[in-house]
Amino acid sequence: MNSLVSSQQPNLECVESMIHVWERIPWETLPPSAKVDLGLWIFRFKPSIRIIPLIGDLKDTHDTFKALFPNVGLTIHKDSLYMSLDKTLCLLVKTLDWLSSPHGEKLGTLLGYPPCCSKHISQFPEAMIDSISALQNKAISGFRPHILDTSEYSEGICLVSHVPCSIYCSASSILARTFLKKVCSTKGGSQFQSWKTSMLKKYGDLLE
Repeated sequence: MNSLVSSQQPNLECVESMIHVWERIPWETLPPSAKVDLGLWIFRFKPSIRIIPLIGDLKDTHDTFKALFPNVGLTIHKDSLYMSLDKTLCLLVKTLDWLSSPHGEKLGTLLGYPPCCSKHISQFPEAMIDSISALQNKAISGFRPHILDTSEYSEGICLVSHVPCSIYCSASSILARTFLKKVCSTKGGSQFQSWKTSMLKKYGDLLE
């Protein structure tokens, strides 16, 4: 699995093409958090992503994304859409996601979470994850802006798509800061620029 994850190498031409496609993504059918996941994936901070559309037929969403991203791995199962540059990895993530046996740590790694965070969060029932995230955000409430502030992830304004193992996690902080710099230095269309403006409003003071 590690070889699959490490095979996701940045390709500037591909990144620029995907940023252009950003303008044609049917955002109205997706949760706002999909902008964080797709942004991290496009910039190669996530080897694969899982999105649960808000409305519409899942097969229609699959077909729309297949037209937008014709050369990537793309599959659906039940309520979820899975994407990866590696088609084998895409299928592996889907399979792991629906296993009845414990799989959180492996799945988290394949979704691009730092190993320390995947290991930490896998110790808790899925039903507790939102509560853990809320406690972390409460702890940093007096120190905002904070690079690992995930309080607006559900609104699509966040620099990571996982719950860090702690508010001091260096791996998550490096990922978040690097992602912020990539977003800041990228020029896209009106949809991307609007999202970028919101991201910089929240995190811009953290740029070095």
